[in-house]
Amino acid sequence: MSLLERLVILLGVLIPCAAPAASVDLVETDAQVFMRPTGGADVIYTLTFIDNEGRDFIREVGPFYQPMHVTRAWLQDGEHKRGVKCIQQSRSYRVEFEGFRTRPGGRYELHMHYRANYRFADPTQGPKREELAAVWFNPPRWGMQVGRSVIKLVLPFELAAEVARHEDISPQMVDGFGVVPDGQNQRQHAKWAYVYADVGGKRRLAVYVEKAPIEARGYHEVKCYVPRGAFPLLSAKKDLEESGAAEEERKHAEGRVDFVAESYTLRFLGTDLQTFSTPAELVSWLSFEEHGHRNCLPLPDSTLFYTTEREQRCEVRLDGELTRSCEIGRQAVFFEPHSQPGQRIELSLFQLHGIVSCCAGDYDGRAGIELSIRSVESGFQRDKLRQAVFEIQTGQPVTGRDVPLDAPIRDSSGLPVSFEVGSGQSLELRAQAVDWSKIPFAHARDYEGFSADSPQLVARYVQREHLEERAMVFFVMPADPLGVEKRWLLATELFFRHLFTGELSPREKDAALEKVTVVFEWVLCAFLLNGPLLLVWLVAVGWLLALIDKIAGTSTLKDTLLPAGKFKWLHPIRGTLFGWTAVLVPFRLFWLLLAGLFWLLIAPVLRIHPALALRLSRRKAPEYIAPEITVATFRKEGHVPELEADEAAVMLDRPVKAINLLVLGLQEKGAIRILGRNPLRLELLDAQRAERPAEKALLEALSEQGTLSREGVGAVMTALSEEMQAKLWRADRDATLRAQRERAEGVWNRLERLGASRRTAYFDEHYRDLYLHDRFFQRLSSSFEPIGVEAPLDSPLQVLGASREIRTASGRVEQVEEMAEGLVEAIEPGQRATVEKLDRLFNFDNDSLAALKAEAAAAGGSALSPAIAAIAVGYDACHSACHSACHSACHSACHSACHSACHSACACHSACHSACVSSCAGGF
Repeated sequence: MSLLERLVILLGVLIPCAAPAASVDLVETDAQVFMRPTGGADVIYTLTFIDNEGRDFIREVGPFYQPMHVTRAWLQDGEHKRGVKCIQQSRSYRVEFEGFRTRPGGRYELHMHYRANYRFADPTQGPKREELAAVWFNPPRWGMQVGRSVIKLVLPFELAAEVARHEDISPQMVDGFGVVPDGQNQRQHAKWAYVYADVGGKRRLAVYVEKAPIEARGYHEVKCYVPRGAFPLLSAKKDLEESGAAEEERKHAEGRVDFVAESYTLRFLGTDLQTFSTPAELVSWLSFEEHGHRNCLPLPDSTLFYTTEREQRCEVRLDGELTRSCEIGRQAVFFEPHSQPGQRIELSLFQLHGIVSCCAGDYDGRAGIELSIRSVESGFQRDKLRQAVFEIQTGQPVTGRDVPLDAPIRDSSGLPVSFEVGSGQSLELRAQAVDWSKIPFAHARDYEGFSADSPQLVARYVQREHLEERAMVFFVMPADPLGVEKRWLLATELFFRHLFTGELSPREKDAALEKVTVVFEWVLCAFLLNGPLLLVWLVAVGWLLALIDKIAGTSTLKDTLLPAGKFKWLHPIRGTLFGWTAVLVPFRLFWLLLAGLFWLLIAPVLRIHPALALRLSRRKAPEYIAPEITVATFRKEGHVPELEADEAAVMLDRPVKAINLLVLGLQEKGAIRILGRNPLRLELLDAQRAERPAEKALLEALSEQGTLSREGVGAVMTALSEEMQAKLWRADRDATLRAQRERAEGVWNRLERLGASRRTAYFDEHYRDLYLHDRFFQRLSSSFEPIGVEAPLDSPLQVLGASREIRTASGRVEQVEEMAEGLVEAIEPGQRATVEKLDRLFNFDNDSLAALKAEAAAAGGSALSPAIAAIAVGYDACHSACHSACHSACHSACHSACHSACHSACACHSACHSACVSSCAGGF
């Protein structure tokens, strides 16, 4: 035996002996899954393990299907229950033991009860096109082997009373419910049986499965089919909370309830010195007469316009007694206990608002903001309504008149707030005593004669007619006390108007004095710092002016920075050390620039006359030289044509962006509606609204399913190309590209300087230029919070910015932009969307182009279509957006380009999904 062979045998013996033992042994996982009418599930998950080291936490349990909420959890240590804390981290949970550490060799059970508001019942059709629901579940996976996995899937079928044992459940009973097992899934289990489960005093049918062992990161799933009617509240979306199905499931309402009275009270709470805005509280009080019993009421949709809602809370009283709880949902208010027939229900909704600081206007010589309160409508039957009242506690004082407290004010002239009385309304104004220390307005700056004893102005509207219609009241609040910003033009106009009429408020006087003081300080500083400022100008532009002087033989440097021609230590406009010479430098530069432009424009006109031309040039006329043959071109140097956003995208070699911009433009016109991003699906609404040939070509290319085929893209790109010919025949391509990029950069810079609250509106208005930036998605992710794949498709930001997370083989999470990826998947249908064909479509190397040309020749053509040629030109954009993000990231985790087609055909997360997320698993 050679020395090499002996070393190999020795290593084969030593290496297994050196392998470390597992930190824990996972004995069993048990999942009891109770299906709910919405398709969600309540789960009792139990993990049995033997700890070989001892620990006080479990690093990660999960990932779980989101959204989910842990209701309770504990660690079973023999006969002892140990408390645990479940800390959510992304889609998984870290479990920390409270004041306890496991013993090496000890056997423990982790119990987790949670509600999964994720749909585990997916609509599908049977072989005879019957409406079915594919019911499935798979528990969290682990990064180590599990000895045995048990799933008990409790279905929404109630068993007969004679079923006392599991053996009493016959195949005929199962068939009677319409339960059909998934044959392939059934064969994968060591044990598959139908058992019962007691739920809420009722006995329900359950599917019991076992599988052993489960390898590391192994996937265990149970799956069967039941009639879709078994889930009467089946959610339309995977996310039950987003679709509202989870909330609908909680609702319990029987019998009639009459909406009989409504009252709305608006209170202004003073100026918030932290945010310099004015908070206001709107209290909506609604009264009902109960004829049945319920635990919920519609969420009041009363609104205060021109404000931003910050937070809200609610109270419910039954016959005057406050209920134990009141919870605000998406569309309803839930309370406990349930109401009973004959009770009076009083719902109070407290909404805190902030006044918007952008809408001040001129109202009879005063800056004001118009506000309005609208009563409830959605979900409320107003035919039994007997009373509707609006009360506005303005927070503004009544000054300059002797008004008795709580007595009606007959003359409304001169009051700080003006009110508008609508049809069927009556208005009552009164002065109310108030503690101004609790309403921190700076009224002494806005009202002459204000004191701590000044009463507050209160208005009360009563709707006496048209109660069956939604009521609304309008009023104008003064802008200055509320801290609402005024446009500088409006502020200047009102200041001079009040100055000449003698109506300047203390605030306006203080503001004017403050501005005069600031101007004086700046003028004085500019005079004293004239020398250093001139030095700064010399460093900043002096070298440029010196260069101009050297070339043109002028003296602009001296005229601009040393207008006196020599050092002059003190002079108002020519001083070198003290004066305002440095302040005047920009004006001198502007005058020089204006004079130069004037000369460039006027001199050619003056040179028309030969005598003037010779005098202006002061040179001899040039000698005549016979012209040589030249080649003419229509190109005009520096000419930048006016292009549509999609046409600019084609110029920038971004055909995918051109298609996306066409789609968004058609949605804005109301011609289509975007139904889905990935793949891109459109609904045709009104073809007559398409005006341009490219828009009409896109609508004509839509399939019955609303998708855009590869041939359709070709037709659109051809139409775009024909549209652009009339604009580009004398364009300067380099100047056009440079102008478009500078425009996109400028718009992005302006967006990034805005506050977070104003960016969304700015994006939706300027998305065309923003989208054409080469680093659009990078700058989007740094300027906005992530937008999920289920975001609504009602704005350009939601459509273009939506992305979804994928996990690569290395474990890193990356974002894939849904709009760009959706267009690519729509161009290449799902059944052909393989990585090879994606490469061939977007990687236009020599071989691919040769193959495409050969196909064109075989089809009777001679060259590539304009669409394919345009896409070939845009290779870098398509390849970067689709191939790099989709192929490199997704394919690494078995999430290749065929994912969408396979996932759609798969009823519920089968082997394809297992392969895609195999890298996600819990661990100790």
